[in-house]
Amino acid sequence: MKGEDVIQKRISFDVLGSKENIYTIDFEFFSKSGLRVICSCPAGNRGNFCKHVEAIIKGDDSILDPDFIERSKDKFQQAQQAVKEYGLDKELYEYETMVNNLKAEKKQIESKILPEIKENKSKMNAEKRRFSRRVYRGVNKA
Repeated sequence: MKGEDVIQKRISFDVLGSKENIYTIDFEFFSKSGLRVICSCPAGNRGNFCKHVEAIIKGDDSILDPDFIERSKDKFQQAQQAVKEYGLDKELYEYETMVNNLKAEKKQIESKILPEIKENKSKMNAEKRRFSRRVYRGVNKA
């Protein structure tokens, strides 16, 4: 139908979880909303940003399923190109910088005022949820 947001392309590959579970990461390219990255792990199924997607965004191919490494390499390279094209690498860097700054700020506050600690945690969690929603719902090209 005219005006629908349809998947134009999908890149899927399997990654190895920390407990030897196999999860699938999908890079879905939509006609209107851009890129959406989804992982089939428990965190990803809840719509959260997970460590598997983080590793892929950072270019870590060590989590690719070793049984399908050759088949996954080309898809991994395509995913890396999409990460750069849509600015996810920069956005993740900004997110991590913000989290590290908040952690440093937390240490300073911890030694002084306990109520401020709760607010800091709330900020970190809110930012993580915002980033998770952004990655899950779709990211337009940078």
